[in-house]
Amino acid sequence: MFTIGRGRVFAGLDIGSCCVKTVFTEVDSSGKINILSLSKGLSSGVKKGNIINIDAVIATVNDVITKMEHFCGQEIREVVLAVSGLSIQTIRSHVAVAVTGDEGEVTPQDRQRLLLLARNVAIPEEKTILQIVERQYIVDGNSGVKDPVGMRGSRVELEALVIIVNMLVVQNLLKCVSELGLEALGMVYAPLLSAASVLSQAEQDMGVVLIDIGAQKTELSIFKHGVMEKSMVFPVGSDNITWDLAIVLKTSNEEAQRIKENETLLSLEEITEDRVIPMTSLNGEGVQEIPASLASGIVVARLE
Repeated sequence: MFTIGRGRVFAGLDIGSCCVKTVFTEVDSSGKINILSLSKGLSSGVKKGNIINIDAVIATVNDVITKMEHFCGQEIREVVLAVSGLSIQTIRSHVAVAVTGDEGEVTPQDRQRLLLLARNVAIPEEKTILQIVERQYIVDGNSGVKDPVGMRGSRVELEALVIIVNMLVVQNLLKCVSELGLEALGMVYAPLLSAASVLSQAEQDMGVVLIDIGAQKTELSIFKHGVMEKSMVFPVGSDNITWDLAIVLKTSNEEAQRIKENETLLSLEEITEDRVIPMTSLNGEGVQEIPASLASGIVVARLE
């Protein structure tokens, strides 16, 4: 995991299938991250979290970054990238070392050795390690330790979650930012960022499932004892509902998206029999009325 020095100004960048989002931040003298500005734009060239048209992505990111620079009056040169996608996998790793510090005290070097050893897992040739999540340390059999540095013992172990991703995902993201003259300070698995934003420490300690439904993929992550236990990415998202509506109602994706967002209800009992929805025809030349129960029924069927 990387660290960012105090007083540094940088942007967080999330390139999704639907939107490209950036957040402009500053690390103050106490180490706290303050949000200065937010910006987003419609995404192009991304499918299910993977870049399929790098020129389109570069153009979109450039527009969003430029908009933020104009708003803040500052130039952005450094970014932290959120990473996800269908190629994400998690692997458990359990390693141990002998304590090397004076009088049996665990040193930062001992911890660093454990983190390096945790990376020695068998992964497919096309994959690379994105991030190591430190689940817990164990000092002489005492489990549940978050940070062993300074503790005394003869042996320290690390149980870690190794997050791996297709190497091309990383390479394409890095090319996008480098083409714009930006420097990538680091990469973070997107659900870890989501958890930091929406989950309390108490929820993560007790156990919680975090589900992030995106446009073309859904991330499901399990947190327990304050850390991520497991994470999976599924190739379904809100766009599947839009496509269902477009196919069944024989209309455009744009009109299906409007109907999904503004006209449908999940509780079919609340829809009266005579309620209708105006819908633009596929060729855009006329408007017809469809039963509201039909549109909502399509949405409910997909969600079930």
